[in-house]
Amino acid sequence: MKSSFLRWVLPGVAAFVLVLLVRMPAAWLLPLLSSTLSCAAPQGTVWNGGCAGARIGIGPGQSVALDQVSWSLRPAALLRGRLSAQLRIQQAGGEVSALVSRGGRHLSVQSMAGQLQVDRNLVPMLPAGWHGALVADDLAFELDGNRITALWGAAGVRQLQDGQGNAFGSYLLTFDQDASGPPFAGQLRDTAGPLSVRATVRIEPQGAWQVDGRVAPRADASPALVQQLRLLGLPAADGSYPFSLAGE
Repeated sequence: MKSSFLRWVLPGVAAFVLVLLVRMPAAWLLPLLSSTLSCAAPQGTVWNGGCAGARIGIGPGQSVALDQVSWSLRPAALLRGRLSAQLRIQQAGGEVSALVSRGGRHLSVQSMAGQLQVDRNLVPMLPAGWHGALVADDLAFELDGNRITALWGAAGVRQLQDGQGNAFGSYLLTFDQDASGPPFAGQLRDTAGPLSVRATVRIEPQGAWQVDGRVAPRADASPALVQQLRLLGLPAADGSYPFSLAGE
């Protein structure tokens, strides 16, 4: 009797658990989120779901607001002890997607591509009124804890403007996948706008960065912008000015 009972009940319980796992609502994840993450409106399931009105804390009193975040988990990665998902972020009419994997301290972001409109909602440290578009083209990076272990692809900003409507142009930063590193060496150049820029970028594993290059005004540069460039010192024979920036 007992054996017959188990033969009929256990498959039913297993089927129930399987259906529960497959259809587990995304809302069940909310209690598991860290204090720096919040979701106003969870959607779908844990496996294929989304969140409208997501917010990510990035520092004291600062957070990034996102219109929509959606994901599609890859179950096979769980068998290797990793969490992997195709992630899509939508913000102000723009969209960026990437394959994101996490296992222990290791975080991998691959094939990031797309464009997002940028303002202070997305980048809180941006000066008031500044806006543009952040772009990524097959950008990839890997982290071991807080240490960058790999970086390649391209990212940039398009149609950057300040709060008064002054145009600062578009710029692209590229890292070669075949280059040795760390540190990681990239090339920064303008793609359009009032400034001609050519520079090298160096990024250390812990996040410190250094930019060294030359900038020159084009014929359509405003007098105010030309005057700002003169603060860099005397120009070279070709009209360009050397500049150097550093941060972390």
